[in-house]
Formats: sequence, structure tokens, C-alpha cells
Amino acid sequence: MRINDPVFKNRVVVGNEEFPKRTWIWLIMIILIVTVIGSLIYLFPKTTQFQKVESKPEPKPEPKIILEPTIPIAKVEEKTEIEEQQLEELSDEVKFLLIQAKEQIKRRRLTNEKTNSAYVIYKKIVAIAPNATATINLYNDIINSLLARAERQMNKQKYTTPVNNNALNTYRKILKIAPNNTKAQNGIIEIVNTYYKLAIKKQQQKRYKSSLFWIEKGLEVIADDIKLIKLKQEVTKHITQ
Repeated sequence: MRINDPVFKNRVVVGNEEFPKRTWIWLIMIILIVTVIGSLIYLFPKTTQFQKVESKPEPKPEPKIILEPTIPIAKVEEKTEIEEQQLEELSDEVKFLLIQAKEQIKRRRLTNEKTNSAYVIYKKIVAIAPNATATINLYNDIINSLLARAERQMNKQKYTTPVNNNALNTYRKILKIAPNNTKAQNGIIEIVNTYYKLAIKKQQQKRYKSSLFWIEKGLEVIADDIKLIKLKQEVTKHITQ
């Protein structure tokens, strides 16, 4: 059936109801607008939150607390005052001898009995002021200077030679004036162990005469060293075969 009526021409029939085409267009546009606005409202807070997280500054590290060692200032000052007081109480003779002894330490004239060495002067001071702090300090200075000399000689491998400049001689000087000094005792043991290692090395190379040479050097230092005596017996068997 052909419709010529202009009123009915622009209408669409859905079921029993009729809707104009413009109504459908406006309805679709409203739905699209609402959807877009809703999406923006939904997405906008999340975008803001993301930006805030990204721009959040990093926390600054907490400053480290460095504890400085506490120095008992009062005790140090008290000790210094006592030393100064004792030094003032010393006689002019002792003061003069202390100056001489310190000068001899600087020149490394430490224990020679035939010269006016630091230790010779020390014995004179002990006879006058044996319990004075200055006397005790002088004694310690002499020992420490000898230990420093022995360490230099060990570093240069001057264990038992040359005659007047070797570590063994220096350690024995220390033990003469300080028999219980453990550093000197350990130093002598170290010399013996060094010679023992050299003897073992030569034995492994089957150079038995060279091994025996170092064994004898070690026994000159400590004559009853058990490991050297045992090694000497082994090496001697190879030489006599």
C-alpha cells in the first residue's frame, strides 16, 4: 500500500506504536553523551591519583649518628698533672740525665755498656729515682726502640747476619734487660721457623747439603729445637748414603 500522506510518511511503525525518526536520533545522541561523561568522571580521579603517586618525592635518608669515642679527659689531665708534679720533684741531676738519655735514643745508642748509651744512663737514674714515672717511661722507650730496630732487620732478612746488625742480636739485647718480653721471644722463634722452612724446601729439592746448612743456622739460634733436630737426622741419612 502506498502512503501519500506527509504526516504518516515520516513515522515508523514498531509493533503497535509509532515513533518519529528524529526521536530515535536524539535518544541515541543522549545515550552517547551520557556514556562519554560517565567515562570521563570514572577515569578522571584515577588519572589524578596516578599522577600524585608518580610525583611523590622519595623519602630522605635519615642522618647517621656517629658516636665519637669518649675520652676520659679528667683522668688524662689528672695523670699529666701527676707526671709534671713528679718531674718537678726530681733533682736537677735526674732531669739532666733524662735529657741525655732521650738524646741517645734519638741517635739510636740504646744498650752499649761501653758507651754512655740510653740504658747506661737509665741505670744511673734508677739508682736515684727508681719509682719515678719518668724513669719507667724511659725504660719503655728503650725497649720500644729496640723492638722497632728488630722489626726493620727482620724485614730486610737480616736474621742472624751481619754480626753487628741482625734481628737475633737485637732480640737478645731486649731479653737481657727484659727477660719476659714476649715480642722478643716470639721474634727469635720466628727466625728459627724461617730457617726450618728453608731447610724443608731444600730437602724437597733433594739438595741435602743446602738443607743441612739452614738446619745448622736454626740450631745456632735454638740448639734444642725438636723439629730441626729431627730434620737433621733425616737429611744426614741422605748425605751419608
